[in-house]
Amino acid sequence: MILGILKESGTENRVAMLPGEVTVLKKMGIEVLVELQAGQTAFASDDSYVAAGAVTVERREVISGLICYCQLILL
Repeated sequence: MILGILKESGTENRVAMLPGEVTVLKKMGIEVLVELQAGQTAFASDDSYVAAGAVTVERREVISGLICYCQLILL
């Protein structure tokens, strides 16, 4: 399975998933694609996602290469 994490738009400072959760998913055998700078406003660098086992890529590559994606939806 491939899971994608996209950068939030507008003034949203959160990210759908932090590097700690990526580590858990990798242990479960799930590949994780993270849009470049997705965690920047949540103080999670691209390097921290890579260290957790994710692959950081451009937005179009996340969308074209995934099976499901994570994004915050505020109710």
